[in-house]
Amino acid sequence: MNRLFRAAATTFVLAALTAPSAAAQQQRRGFDIDAYMETLTERLSLTGEQTAEIRPMVETGMAEMRQVMMAARDGGDRQAAMTQMRELGTSTDESIEGVLTAEQIEEYRVFREEQDERMGQRRPPGR
Repeated sequence: MNRLFRAAATTFVLAALTAPSAAAQQQRRGFDIDAYMETLTERLSLTGEQTAEIRPMVETGMAEMRQVMMAARDGGDRQAAMTQMRELGTSTDESIEGVLTAEQIEEYRVFREEQDERMGQRRPPGR
């Protein structure tokens, strides 16, 4: 009985230690604004002022996209939702570019193209 208890306890501890944390699981499911802003700041060499202006733009854009996705998931028109999401993305990009220098805009567009390519690779076939 003691051996069985020890084996069960060991299995439980190992499972707890190797399982991803709830925070890590949530990050995989959602958009990590902090990581995104850190990447943008480094990649575009944003100033503190630029970061302070851009962050609310990204937060608002993501909140609006999340609402569109939820509405589509709850029986809304998915095709219309995709169109609306593209429009929101374009609008957010344009707002962000309004804060950037010409050189930063060029790098931002390269960054966005790379993101789009990565998203296309993750998308299941037929979607």
